[in-house]
Amino acid sequence: MLLAPILSYAWPMGAIQIKNVPEGLHDAIRSRAAEEGRTVSDYVLDLIRHDLEVPTMRAWLARLRTHEPVEPFDSVALIHELREEREQELDRRVGPIAPQDDDATE
Repeated sequence: MLLAPILSYAWPMGAIQIKNVPEGLHDAIRSRAAEEGRTVSDYVLDLIRHDLEVPTMRAWLARLRTHEPVEPFDSVALIHELREEREQELDRRVGPIAPQDDDATE
C-alpha cells in the first residue's frame, strides 16, 4: 500500500500557479484550448515552450552586435537592376515579347 504514493513521484515535475488572471483572459485561454481539443494546462505549457524557444530581446541584441553592420544601399536601384536582369533572362529564354497595341484589341 505504501508504494503507490512513492511511485507517483518517480518523475517529479514542477507546478506553476498563476494568480490574478483576468476573467476575460482566462476565458480566452479556455476557449482556445477547447478549439484545439486540449486541456488548458497543455495549451499553456505549449505557449511557455514556444516563448522559451524565442531569444530574449537582450540575447537577440547581443547576437546582433556580433554581426558586421550592413552598408547602406539604394534599394530602388537594386530592384530596377534585378528586374532588368529578369527581363533579359526571359528574353534569352523565350524571346522578346512585342508590346501590344491598345487600339488593336478594341
